[in-house]
Amino acid sequence: MPLKAKIASARNHGLWTAVAVGAVGVLVAWALSRSVTGPLQELSGKVTRLGGGDLSQRVVVRSGDEVGILGSAFNNMAAQLQTALQDLEIEREKSEQLLLNVLPREIADRLKEHQAIIADAFSDVTVLFANLVGFTEFVASESPRQVVGVLNEIFSAFDRLAERHGLEKIKTIGDAYMVA
Repeated sequence: MPLKAKIASARNHGLWTAVAVGAVGVLVAWALSRSVTGPLQELSGKVTRLGGGDLSQRVVVRSGDEVGILGSAFNNMAAQLQTALQDLEIEREKSEQLLLNVLPREIADRLKEHQAIIADAFSDVTVLFANLVGFTEFVASESPRQVVGVLNEIFSAFDRLAERHGLEKIKTIGDAYMVA
């Protein structure tokens, strides 16, 4: 084979080799993008949105490799975080109700604002202290459920009257009810 033909053949062979290597490189890049880079970018975006407060973020797990395991761990963490925050909100509402059962809303709000001293002055005040007559004997003869039911009925009626007349319930202790 003449030298020119050998050179041309080598060029063609080199060209085809370069094309083949380039094609393999493109295929490898595409495969990496599909199996590693793309899912990691998706996960990164979801983590950012989760960190921004969107607790509904989840990733689609397409494989059982390390990236898939990371995605599954993210989904589990996001679900646990969502559940924990829902539980926390339920407990916050319970504590709010408990606080409002003990204190007037205005005082409870001031406490939540971290006011160190809560003291107000009023020039005229009326205080009502109600105590149920015969309550000790009633308690001795009834079940705890019956006693609490009766107290709840009576104190609920007092609460409605206090609200209607713009009064503040100060406290209830046993069968005693105090309003100002």
